[in-house]
This record gives sequence, structure tokens and C-alpha cells, in this order.
Amino acid sequence: MKAELRINAQYYENYNLTGEGDPLFKPKGGQVFTCTINPEVLLQIGNDGLIKACEDILINHSNGAIRFNYISHEVLFSDPIVVEARELTEAIVKQFD
Repeated sequence: MKAELRINAQYYENYNLTGEGDPLFKPKGGQVFTCTINPEVLLQIGNDGLIKACEDILINHSNGAIRFNYISHEVLFSDPIVVEARELTEAIVKQFD
């Protein structure tokens, strides 16, 4: 059995690429990182260790122009349930009744 790890991160862009002065990172939205892994590995490391590992991954994907900051993570042990757009639209419209 495999598990999917999803890391939710804040994506930042550096608006000071001149090389002079401090970087000027501005938040630009969210980014999801995903990985399929053996769940036994996750059980052995514990939550604090997993958070540190997630932060290290995000550092590895960051550079002088972009940066990713850890927000949260989740571990999925089954496939997502797909909801049809029609069903969601009906539920949204119902909120206005």
C-alpha cells in the first residue's frame, strides 16, 4: 500500500533581482507538492520530523528568484472522490435560495 503526501506551500517571487540590497519577496499564491511514499516511513519519522523534511524539500525547490514556505501537509491513504461540477454548482446556487 502506498500513501500520497501533499505539501501545501506559499509561493513567493523576488521583485528585487538587481542583486543590490535585500531580496523583496512578495506572496503570489499557493503551490502543492506531492509524493507517493510507503506509509511505514511516515510512521517512523513522526509528525515533527515530517514537517522538517517538508521544509527541507521546499528549501531545495527555492532559489534567489522564488521561494516556497511550508503551510501544512496531509497524508492520503486513498484516492480522492471526484465531485462533478454540476453537483458543486447546484450546492452553490442553493446557498442563495
